[in-house]
Amino acid sequence: MTFETKFNGKLYGVLMWKQFDAHWAWLNDNPKGWFVWQNGEAAPSEPMSEHAFRNFLTETEIFLRKQDSAKQCGFMYIDAPSEPTLLKVFDPRRMGSACGCSGKVIMPRWTISSMKPQALN
Repeated sequence: MTFETKFNGKLYGVLMWKQFDAHWAWLNDNPKGWFVWQNGEAAPSEPMSEHAFRNFLTETEIFLRKQDSAKQCGFMYIDAPSEPTLLKVFDPRRMGSACGCSGKVIMPRWTISSMKPQALN
């Protein structure tokens, strides 16, 4: 399976902060081998170090909680509910139409992947 196929494949919405917290804790407990691709930047060629990944998780969570104070979150999508290998994290204030119902589908602010990302067509 290619990165593009996985990126455009079926994803599950993480709708509640309780779910977000569980996935974020799981990532923090499994920090090895993750690529973090920020929208607008070149795709990373190497996974983040465990230390850098944990720092990314901390800083990103602070940002997300400041941006979205609602009881539901709805800005993260994952490929597998139990042990995800691809997570799309959108900026809660700039999600637009993530589903594409009203036009162009926007890119997530961050893509977290166990597979090396590649430029998308």
